[in-house]
Amino acid sequence: MAQVNVTEAARLVGKNRKTLYKMMDKGTVAYTQSATGMRQIETSELIRVFGALLSPDVSPSVDKNGHEATGDLSHTVALLEQKIMFLEDKIKDKEERIGDLKATIQRIEYKPAEGAPKAGVWIVLGLALVFTAITAVSISVSMRRENPIPASTAVEPEAPNVLGTVKLPKQPPEPIKSEDH
Repeated sequence: MAQVNVTEAARLVGKNRKTLYKMMDKGTVAYTQSATGMRQIETSELIRVFGALLSPDVSPSVDKNGHEATGDLSHTVALLEQKIMFLEDKIKDKEERIGDLKATIQRIEYKPAEGAPKAGVWIVLGLALVFTAITAVSISVSMRRENPIPASTAVEPEAPNVLGTVKLPKQPPEPIKSEDH
């Protein structure tokens, strides 16, 4: 479709130029800039936002309060229907967001069933178990330092062998002395 300047667009939709500039600044109406920097609006964009366009020879009228009036009741009804659909969509989005937030709150406020131990109880029990194990190992080590096992009662280590169990000698074997001249 064709591109028109802001003045022509205002005449086609029955709005004031300032209104169109505000809508373009908010992003409600898309526009492009020409090489000279002038804003241009596609007529299809005007139809998307405002509905049917006025004929080029119809100029907007202004009521006693300074509000724009198009005089075209069907155009006003179409605009209001578009606004209603837009607001209904926004309400639907907000309701979905509220549902998501409620679900998040429920997850945050989750409380276990009555009588169920809380997570802190399990942490304390786990720490107590670790402390008990460390204490037992510490006592065992200190007892061995104070009362070492005598060498005469030491058990000889056994090494498994394919043929059975072989007992290792208590003393390492004597090195073989070679006769050097």
